[in-house]
Amino acid sequence: MKSLTFVLEVSCSNEYANVPTKAEVEITEKDLVWFKACIKQLKLLKASYISRWEGVSKFLNSKNEEDNDFRYECGEMNVTDSDFYMKGLIKNSDASWSTDFIGIKELRECWKVAFCRGTTLPTLFPNLQYETAKKIFNDRARNEKLEVYTRINKCKEQ
Repeated sequence: MKSLTFVLEVSCSNEYANVPTKAEVEITEKDLVWFKACIKQLKLLKASYISRWEGVSKFLNSKNEEDNDFRYECGEMNVTDSDFYMKGLIKNSDASWSTDFIGIKELRECWKVAFCRGTTLPTLFPNLQYETAKKIFNDRARNEKLEVYTRINKCKEQ
């Protein structure tokens, strides 16, 4: 199954809690279908977000090494009308953690670049808005394996 993995910054409700700085989040084709269905339901229900229980692939410390000591519970994937993010509770505490938001439009653009046919690829670059999608484009243009992408918080529109 096709998937893309993004590294998102992690924040915490307790500034003194020992939490990882980043989380690897893998997005699959099934997730994209779910996001689309959620956005339709959010509009119908006039709700702010929809959640499902979901874990994070792995957490990373400030040195980009896997943090195997971090324990959490109640991990959720949340979808708003324009973004998604992950959140959860830190085990044995009253603090919570959450990742940065990543826009659904940005995610779709990255997906399009990552999994389009090779002949279509050259026509996409002039219209790319997101730096993360440009990084994926460059990796594909060099025939490199798709890796884990650290989300770059810049957009052509900004």
